[in-house]
Amino acid sequence: WLLTGGLLALIGQTYQTGADPYQLFVGWAACTLPWAVAGRMPVLWVLQSALWTMGFGLWVVQVIGPSGDSGMRALVDGVALILYGAWVLWEVAGALLPEVPATSFLKTRWPARVWAFAGLSGPTVLAAGNVWEHRDFFVGAWLLLLAGIALCAAAGRAVRVDRPLLGIGMLPIFVVSSSIIAKVLFEVVESIDDNFIQSLVASLFMLMGGAIVVGEGALGLWLLRLLAPEGSDAEDKAGSGVGGAQGGGHAAA
Repeated sequence: WLLTGGLLALIGQTYQTGADPYQLFVGWAACTLPWAVAGRMPVLWVLQSALWTMGFGLWVVQVIGPSGDSGMRALVDGVALILYGAWVLWEVAGALLPEVPATSFLKTRWPARVWAFAGLSGPTVLAAGNVWEHRDFFVGAWLLLLAGIALCAAAGRAVRVDRPLLGIGMLPIFVVSSSIIAKVLFEVVESIDDNFIQSLVASLFMLMGGAIVVGEGALGLWLLRLLAPEGSDAEDKAGSGVGGAQGGGHAAA
């Protein structure tokens, strides 16, 4: 898989094909797609999504040439859509395809968590920045942020509770809410004219900020326990015990 990318780069440099960098990544992804299908390994599909994402990003930068902040926001939104698409396809394929050895790799959960975290990162940063920058309302970032949180809530409880995925969905909420609180406190401090009182209020707000961070962490843990169905921990332990027993039986056989 890695040698394919190196071979394509070597051909481009040796024969001076004049191909743009985005064509390298798109060609690399296209050439290795049959290997990902035949290999049935989650890591190959994550790498495939990374190649398509890199190809899209370079294509936008080199061909379309986004101008200004609006162009870069569109680029971030497009990357988030690609990652969301890979995530949704993984979830749908794992839910609809029959459980046979050929499709067992689709039950692996870590690729969905990687796509969720990577897809939510860009919209979260844009939304948090939009709290401080009021010139434009970043509609795409807020819509993608809400969509990602909804996907985390739905996929995290689809079959069996996925605590890491639910935690990933809560992280943007805490980040954006913390940005809103910080913005409000900053404006309050800036409105005070007396320097001593301003410093005193700023110190109190710093203590309040620390308490808010701790409170949000505790709230997150409580929500994870609340969203987890009763007996899920016992089922996980029982499942692992049964799996260990079966593994021991196979080893003994």
